[in-house]
Amino acid sequence: WSSDVCSSDLGRVDIRWKLGRSEPRRLSLVWAESGGPKVARPKRRGFGSTLIERALSSDLDGEILLDFDPAGVRCTIDFATGGKDTGPATAS
Repeated sequence: WSSDVCSSDLGRVDIRWKLGRSEPRRLSLVWAESGGPKVARPKRRGFGSTLIERALSSDLDGEILLDFDPAGVRCTIDFATGGKDTGPATAS
């Protein structure tokens, strides 16, 4: 998918993330566009979407959900972090 949200002065992208607390820990990222031109579902899957979906599903035990809402694209990416929580980072 190709984003045109930045072609509008009112266009914006909100990125949110959430880290799960239970093991195995998973990270969920949400990319949500708004204020841009009307969105339509593409007639065919592009190279970028296919590459992202395959890489996430196989390499990161992940899932991707693309929602082509006319008000703006929403992409949710969920994947395993691959490590246990070791607590907050400390500065030296």
